[in-house]
Amino acid sequence: MKTKKTFFKVFGVAIAVALLGASCTNVEPTPTPTPTPTTGAGTESSPYNISEATTNQGASKWVTGYIVGVVDGEGMDISTESKFDAPYTIKTNVLLADNADETDFTKCFPVQLPTGAIRDGLNLVDNATLDGQKVKLYGSLETYYTKPGMKSTSYFEIDGGATGGIKPVDTSGSYLAETFATNQGAFTIVDVTLPEGGTYVWKWDAMKFMKASAYISGSNKASESWVISPSIDLSDATAPKLTFEHALNYVTSNQLTEQTLWVSTNYTEGAPSTATWTQLTIPTWPSGSDWTFVSSGAIDLSAYTANSNVRLAFKYASTTAGAATWEFKNLVVKE
Repeated sequence: MKTKKTFFKVFGVAIAVALLGASCTNVEPTPTPTPTPTTGAGTESSPYNISEATTNQGASKWVTGYIVGVVDGEGMDISTESKFDAPYTIKTNVLLADNADETDFTKCFPVQLPTGAIRDGLNLVDNATLDGQKVKLYGSLETYYTKPGMKSTSYFEIDGGATGGIKPVDTSGSYLAETFATNQGAFTIVDVTLPEGGTYVWKWDAMKFMKASAYISGSNKASESWVISPSIDLSDATAPKLTFEHALNYVTSNQLTEQTLWVSTNYTEGAPSTATWTQLTIPTWPSGSDWTFVSSGAIDLSAYTANSNVRLAFKYASTTAGAATWEFKNLVVKE
């Protein structure tokens, strides 16, 4: 495939040279314009190119490039087993580059294809026609195969074609945005009642979300714990809305009182009881019986636009009769 593309490029150049030779010798050749370098911001509307993604590791961002091959071999060594022509045998990754004809692994960007829609839609074993296609991806920019790459890829758009995965919320212009991709951010955990035999309820999980549970050593424990946002300034906001993704498993009949969302305009620090809190309604809930994340739906915060110290809190409670597991991530407050 890449041999054919190179042939046509060379053939086209040869024709152009012949035509120039046959033209009038006193005609000045048109100068070749200097390409204007592009600068991406890692956003959906302005994604990083491969060079930019390589030098801007450490966060979840949008990246665009051409699918050019696969790290394809038993040893999975990018320096010796990068393959740029079909047939391919490995479905777990693809290589991206800024040039559709790239065959130098040092100029390539390895992308992890997690199980599911991303792997099904992008792997070159089952989707050979994507070789050389331009694609836009969203994922975590981090080391993959010992070089800068993308892991936990969650969404893709083929240029002029298919899409797949879960499209992230654009956080540009947000008043607060936290993915929990690397830690709990500026959120504070306040334990009111620790479960018997436990040292925590809420914690940041390495799977990149906040998680609460009071199921310890095979039994349900009574607990109460809050995870509270940093101060949010909504004094210049017009119609801000909160969204997040959450999962809920082992739900009890007390869900509406045990997994709840709150807002305050006078909390500063310490025990939640030192402030006034108003409960917010979460429009969309997970099934309560699996680990599938769903969007919360938009939660209106326009009643708090005159305030410069708005706090959001996820309150988890449990009893000896039941202790669910609640997880959330990708929280955004924006217009």
